[in-house]
Amino acid sequence: MKKLLLLLILFTSMQIQAQWSYSSRTDPMTGKTIRYATVNSLNKVELSYPYDGGTTVRLVIVGNIKRPTTIIFEASKGQLVYNGYVSMKLDYSNPFNMMRLGFVTRGKYNVMGVSPISNRLIKRLKESDFLMVELPFYHDGKKIFKFDVTGFKWDK
Repeated sequence: MKKLLLLLILFTSMQIQAQWSYSSRTDPMTGKTIRYATVNSLNKVELSYPYDGGTTVRLVIVGNIKRPTTIIFEASKGQLVYNGYVSMKLDYSNPFNMMRLGFVTRGKYNVMGVSPISNRLIKRLKESDFLMVELPFYHDGKKIFKFDVTGFKWDK
């Protein structure tokens, strides 16, 4: 019984650590390595037609040595509001960092980013278990997405 319980605890902790996906690529122009950390929202929210059916958000942290760190939000459906503000809340703290969203790529209204991200925010993410993000959607207002950020690792 003890072995089964130990295996269950080990498996559960491995699942939590596996929430983050890490990758990197080399910029062909500069030769610098660009790193990515990605995690998907735990919840879905409902948006109005034609985006009904449940929307999730992928959070991507992008950075390299020469550029400031950026957080990108990619909605599976819907349109994020350019110049809208995003609020964040780590664990049980008060909401903070009302930051302005900006385009990351032309013609994709479901992908917006915030840059630069402070080292303090990265440090707080490393120390936290959960992140809540409030994002503004066109015609649907602000929606809250929850992320399990346990085990986040980032060294620029």
